[in-house]
Amino acid sequence: MCARYVRVVVVRRRHHLRTGAVTSAFFTDLSNVLDCVSTLIEPIFVVGDININLERPGDPTTVQFTDLLADRGLTCHVTSSTHERGGTLDVIATRDDLPPPPVEVVDVGLSDHRCCGGLRR
Repeated sequence: MCARYVRVVVVRRRHHLRTGAVTSAFFTDLSNVLDCVSTLIEPIFVVGDININLERPGDPTTVQFTDLLADRGLTCHVTSSTHERGGTLDVIATRDDLPPPPVEVVDVGLSDHRCCGGLRR
């Protein structure tokens, strides 16, 4: 990828302490943002802490999130656990028409979430 510019969308969804529920407002807001950037010519990275258990492919919230990405030609590339208690709660997604970035998940000991990074080789 030799683009001069990239667009980065940083997402942070707070985990609801009592229920962990994902609100419809989260999906509406994210949908609106992705609608704005998904047609741009520059490479797009959607990154952040979404607090949705992406390792559960049958979970309705996971399905809604991955469908939201797929409908805009985006794919999540984090495939391993990103939380100390298990679970893939963080996202690095790019457009399907670009080569997937290599993603590394590292526990640096600073948080209950592990550090995710796409490293250039």
